[in-house]
Order: sequence, then structure tokens, then C-alpha cells
Amino acid sequence: MIIEETSAIRLEEAYFCLNCEVVTNCINICPTCGQKKVWPLRNWLGSVIALENSRHKEGILIGMKN
Repeated sequence: MIIEETSAIRLEEAYFCLNCEVVTNCINICPTCGQKKVWPLRNWLGSVIALENSRHKEGILIGMKN
């Protein structure tokens, strides 16, 4: 049984490797496969701004950036 170490990465610091589908906080190279291009994950997911105490009907979705 393989146990992976889990860690938290803030969305602003998370990068996604399209080659091996790893999420990392390395900005220059994927630490798993060595791919030299990783993409900011927030560009793929967008960001959700939670409104204080759910006073409003819904949160605000910030669209994806190019």
C-alpha cells in the first residue's frame, strides 16, 4: 500500500502540470515529471469569493483568465 503525504497549497500558489496532472507550488518545473511548463491552477478553476455570513444570495464567481 502506497501512502502519499498530503499538504495544503493555497490556490494563488498552486500550479498544474498538464503532462502528469500533478498540482504543485513549483512555478518553473514539475517536480514529478520535469515538464518545464506548469500552469496556474486558478486560471483553470477561477476563484470564488465567499460573501460574509452568506448574507447575499450567492457568492461571486470570478471568471478564468487567459
